[in-house]
Amino acid sequence: MKLKGGPVETFDKWIPRDYLKDFYVEVEPDELKTIKFEIDTFQKLVGTLDKPPLMLDYGCGPTHHHSIPASKYVSEIHMCDFTLENLEEVNRWVKNKDDKWNWNPFTRYALQCEGVENPTDEEIEQRENETRSKITRVVQSDVDKVFTKDDFGGLNHGYDLVASWYCVDSSTDDKDLWVKRMRNLAKFVNKGGLFITTALRACDYYKVGSKLFPSANVTETDLLEVLKLDFDPVSITIKTEHLPEHEYLGYSGVVLAHAKKL
Repeated sequence: MKLKGGPVETFDKWIPRDYLKDFYVEVEPDELKTIKFEIDTFQKLVGTLDKPPLMLDYGCGPTHHHSIPASKYVSEIHMCDFTLENLEEVNRWVKNKDDKWNWNPFTRYALQCEGVENPTDEEIEQRENETRSKITRVVQSDVDKVFTKDDFGGLNHGYDLVASWYCVDSSTDDKDLWVKRMRNLAKFVNKGGLFITTALRACDYYKVGSKLFPSANVTETDLLEVLKLDFDPVSITIKTEHLPEHEYLGYSGVVLAHAKKL
């Protein structure tokens, strides 16, 4: 989908608070679908494991609306992003600073997805504090490079659970580079481990404030083909959600997927 409005920006023009103000004041339709998909996946697949896994949230941006749902089902969370400004926002919330972003609406919705009909303020605070306690590393890393244990404080193994939400597809408009980055990210999933990912569907550029940022025009077919290269084809689940209300932002749907490593 093409948007009018000027040239596509590079990420040195990225302003985390502009992104948060545009997308995360309340739970928008795309995240209503995505968070529900995330929790369903955790309950069906992660919740059945022998023990809660260590999770990598790659390309977390300046956000916590996916770490909060995940925290109930994992032992620890490592938050990772390329942009230092995004990680500053992440740390602001983890350290519970006064100027942190308010994720209460997303925590409330996550609890509702888990069956808590009317979450109290105390329940919301408890879940957010639980999440803070499980975020044990906040790391800068570059998906264009091969991950090493030095990137993650000496971690000498991969992860049994890797999640990447609207990151790799939203970092480039080059489909070949998207494939390369997806495959680099797949290397950090342990054998038998779970990978969860999402993408803006058939989107060339998405809008943040008055700026346009690139997207790789990913479809269900693209996602299936790249996942089949590194993951068990039988395990791959792909779901499409059509969201015409987001068309003004540059996309009218999202693609959600999970798969297990060969």
